[in-house]
Amino acid sequence: RDCWQRVRRFSKRFGGGVTQLWADGRVAWTHRRLGPDDRIRLLSWRDARIARTAPRQVLHVLWLVFNPLPPPLGLVCIAISYQFPRTMLAPQFHGTEEMERFFRDDERTRRAAVDALLGGPLGEALAAAAPILAAVARGQADGGSFLDATVLRDGAPLSLARLTAGDRSALRALASPGSCCGSSQAVCCGCSASRTTSAAAADLREDDALLGAALAGLKSAELRDACARRGMLDEFPTDDARRLALRRWLDLMGALRQGGRVPPHFVFL
Repeated sequence: RDCWQRVRRFSKRFGGGVTQLWADGRVAWTHRRLGPDDRIRLLSWRDARIARTAPRQVLHVLWLVFNPLPPPLGLVCIAISYQFPRTMLAPQFHGTEEMERFFRDDERTRRAAVDALLGGPLGEALAAAAPILAAVARGQADGGSFLDATVLRDGAPLSLARLTAGDRSALRALASPGSCCGSSQAVCCGCSASRTTSAAAADLREDDALLGAALAGLKSAELRDACARRGMLDEFPTDDARRLALRRWLDLMGALRQGGRVPPHFVFL
């Protein structure tokens, strides 16, 4: 009896997730023909984010939403999926407690990745670059000159060629903590890490273009998520502190992008 009560509870939660996924899918379908530049020009921050992410989320759970198995087997599949919610379900199906647990897990992964980068061969170069980047964000230094000297030039201290396998794993952990190589200590394929980092950096480029106008109206959970997606550790005491950190990020990235191409790996460095 207890088992079937849990199954019915999961089924009710699943119905709510389907409703939210359907709403997000309609937004994505409405704007399916828009490219990144058109989304930046025409959509709000929230709608643009849904348009980017919902198609993958729908495909991820399509087999479960359109489960052909008759009751009660279909309900059993739903219950099983809730035993592995991170891998088998889209975010629309996650409860508040699950989302908080996932965030804590990701925060530990991000912290380990930051420690690995700062304690590794790049540590000194990152420390030396920090005051220059602060000056770039304030408009007191040229972003293009910094990128050329520190990131883009052959043999530059923060160039892609300087990254070790551990550095690439750490960057992947910052870009996508929930991926298979979530731990910065994991050894993952360099090509896979580069793809993950590049995709996350491209997503942030579009997100940054719309975030500034939406920043004042973001909810607490959205602010925390926006900081986390940019590799920031959750060390902010208030939402105002998160908004300030995101504003500083936008100032810095805007100055760097005006100065030239920002390599994906440096977005998370």
